Amino acid sequence: MDHADSSAFDVAAPAPTVPLDTFALLLLEPDRVDQLQLRGNPQQRQIFTRSANGWEQREVNP
Repeated sequence: MDHADSSAFDVAAPAPTVPLDTFALLLLEPDRVDQLQLRGNPQQRQIFTRSANGWEQREVNP
């Protein structure tokens, strides 16, 4: 089996101030987040909901 020369993988680093052509930026503004922490026993689960007063947190049973 022939292996490619390691120089075939040497590429110049991209410019730090110019995004690549294949780059996409997504800005998300969630209204609800369901967080489950699997470590520990029992596991911890919270639901965060955005309201006019900020984020409200509610613990739920996994």
